[in-house]
Amino acid sequence: MEPESDSTFSCTVDQLGNDVRIAVTGEIDMLTALQLVRAFTRSGLVFDGIVFDLRGVTFFGSQGIAALLMARELCGERDAVMSVKPSRVVARVVALVRLTEALGVESQVGKSSSA
Repeated sequence: MEPESDSTFSCTVDQLGNDVRIAVTGEIDMLTALQLVRAFTRSGLVFDGIVFDLRGVTFFGSQGIAALLMARELCGERDAVMSVKPSRVVARVVALVRLTEALGVESQVGKSSSA
């Protein structure tokens, strides 16, 4: 587990067998998106699947979209599966730019859970 946080952003990475779960709360904007990118590109992180738990995200700007597109590209290179558990905010922004299916965004939105 490796948390990174500031007053409006928190990112935790959990290795779950061959998969990785990245849980984010707060705002993903031009200042915090780089922390999200670092979470899934850090050296030594090995995965067959990656789940972005964004149910606790309260703001999702264009840099958040860019970060998820980078993750999708990395997953393609690694032949890994990517999925996104969105908050309402994330689901709305991703739908507006018509990337719901391409980014593996689940249709059910909800609040963050510790499970």
